[in-house]
Formats: sequence, C-alpha cells, structure tokens
Amino acid sequence: MKNALAKLQAKATIKAMDAKEGLENFITSEASVKGTSEEGTNTYGGQVGALIFIGLVVFTLKVVVPAVMDGWQKGTTKFPANWV
Repeated sequence: MKNALAKLQAKATIKAMDAKEGLENFITSEASVKGTSEEGTNTYGGQVGALIFIGLVVFTLKVVVPAVMDGWQKGTTKFPANWV
C-alpha cells in the first residue's frame, strides 16, 4: 500500500511540475497575449497612462511654472535677515 501511495504521489508531483513549467513558459512567451483581450488591455492602459502624463505636463507648464516665475519676479535680491 505504501509503495502504491508513493507512486501516486510521485506521479502527482511530476504532473504539478510539468504544469508549473508549462505555465511559466506560456507567461514569458510572446504568444501568450497575441490576439487576446490582455493585449488590448495593455495597449489601452498604455494610452491612458500616456494621456495622464501629458495632462500632468501641460498642467505643470500652464499653472505651476508661471506661479513659480511670478514668485521670483515679485521677490527681492536681498537675503532675509535670518539667512545671514
């Protein structure tokens, strides 16, 4: 009985290792996403990320940079007394 149980356990372990190796190969291969919804999702996510980044750049250039420049132009060239 122990011998039969050991054989079954060995077969199950081999099957599990084969399945794990097959899955790892599939995940890292190019064919895993070609023509699937995952490929479309990744493309869409990249486009959304690019639009968000462009929006942040435009916001920075239109709002943040002029505010900083106004602060510098309204400033003085003298150091505050506590900096000396």
